[in-house]
Amino acid sequence: MKGMSGNPDFDTYRLSEDHEAIREAVIAGRFTQHVVVNVAKLVHMRSDAQLGESVRSCDIINIDGMGVVVGARFLGHDVSERVAGVDLFHELLAMSAREGLSVYLLGAHDEVVAATAVKAQALYPGLKIAGYNHGYFWDDEAAMVEKIRASGAQLLFVAITSPKKENFINRWRDQLATHAGTARERGYDDALLRLWEFYLAYCEAAFAERYVSLVQLVLDRPGSVPTDLEVSR
Repeated sequence: MKGMSGNPDFDTYRLSEDHEAIREAVIAGRFTQHVVVNVAKLVHMRSDAQLGESVRSCDIINIDGMGVVVGARFLGHDVSERVAGVDLFHELLAMSAREGLSVYLLGAHDEVVAATAVKAQALYPGLKIAGYNHGYFWDDEAAMVEKIRASGAQLLFVAITSPKKENFINRWRDQLATHAGTARERGYDDALLRLWEFYLAYCEAAFAERYVSLVQLVLDRPGSVPTDLEVSR
């Protein structure tokens, strides 16, 4: 859905569609940043350019606040429901437990995030928690990012107030893409990683549209002798 009056473009997914889109991205190993917006955040974005950039750079932008849902419907947009961040959080924890995916919890005070980890594993048996950390690490963000990367977590949940969480993820998104970090350590450059991201995105779109083609080329020199492979000329 195109943004209203300069606001970002919204993804009008239902909760189930959101869950599936994120699942596909995680399984494919593709970094995907998700954010939810409400009226307060949209208002802040008008005066906070950095927050605006961080939100607009997200791969999935959901409507959380009912004020935005009502406003969008009033303007003629088809918005079926709000997607509350806490509801999606539980859906993704359940998915992670089923699929064997590991998660990292970031935010709050030590005792709160530790209790959250315990509760999450009780609610979703088999959930793999790669790690957790409090949300007061601003004196050394790089160390925090490295800790997350080293954990090998496939999903990162950030429970920190806006605009800190949006700006943090956007600022460190390249480093938080753990698979990309591993590839760089093995000598692959950014050009190859961008090409690989493009290839994955192309494949995702092709399968979604049910339009996949294959072109096979056989190159030979003039006068060469064909093999037993039949070649159309």
